[in-house]
Amino acid sequence: MRLFFANKTLPAQRFNAQKLDHGRVVSGGSTAFTIVAGVQPVSAQQLAMLEEGKRTKINYSVISKIELMLTRPNTPADQVEIDGAWFEVSLKDPCSSDVLNHFEYVVTKIENVKDS
Repeated sequence: MRLFFANKTLPAQRFNAQKLDHGRVVSGGSTAFTIVAGVQPVSAQQLAMLEEGKRTKINYSVISKIELMLTRPNTPADQVEIDGAWFEVSLKDPCSSDVLNHFEYVVTKIENVKDS
């Protein structure tokens, strides 16, 4: 477990489930919100846990008390904006303690925001 300081307010978005409309996949829309989080470089251990295609992209460790969602059936993962670029939640690690319950995420840069 890392020590963190939640010192950044990050824009985020959560997606609703996609639907089929006459055989075409239609976006279910999204909801914008903000989180307060600490942002750090990913560790070598976290990087090794990522899917192979995500290891060569830009990744950060994001630590927050707010729960973000991974990809779910028919629903893309939550996204956060860091320094003007959008990142999707790739890994989630809930950390429970008697002192500070929080979540540690690995977020991966989205190359083409329109495809998410």
